[in-house]
Amino acid sequence: MSDAATIDQVVGLLRSDVDWTKAGLVEALSRAGWQSDGKERPPDYPVWRSFGEVHSSVSEFEETVVWELTFELWELDLDDEDRSDYEQLEALAKPRMDALRELFAQRATDWLPGAISVPELDEWYPYVDSHGWHTDTLSVETGYLIHDNGLPLMLSLRAYQNPK
Repeated sequence: MSDAATIDQVVGLLRSDVDWTKAGLVEALSRAGWQSDGKERPPDYPVWRSFGEVHSSVSEFEETVVWELTFELWELDLDDEDRSDYEQLEALAKPRMDALRELFAQRATDWLPGAISVPELDEWYPYVDSHGWHTDTLSVETGYLIHDNGLPLMLSLRAYQNPK
């Protein structure tokens, strides 16, 4: 599935009258063709859905429903003492991240620039090179995460409710 098709799905779901609860969003994703991984998880765990090669999770974080998509990930070299692997990964991520941002901006022309900040998300799951958009009720951010504990670099987009 192309990035353009995925972004079209994302924008379509964000523009629909989805019940922005964990259950409502998961139901809307299923109706739109996002596939389950088939694993049973406790109710407080994220719900995973995939659309082609893009994986997503729906979770509640500090009473905010968050839909996060991972477009690509790269593994870090745990033996890289000087951390040059991080710079290489950032260089790999930048062109695709720029392309995803352009696609979203082209398809969501009615969205305003800048995501509405949710301090808990910014603190616990900060994006590098973050850009965002918002409406009255929802925000979308694009960026990537690099963890210093050996987890992969994840090229991501997340949508969430604006704080009240």
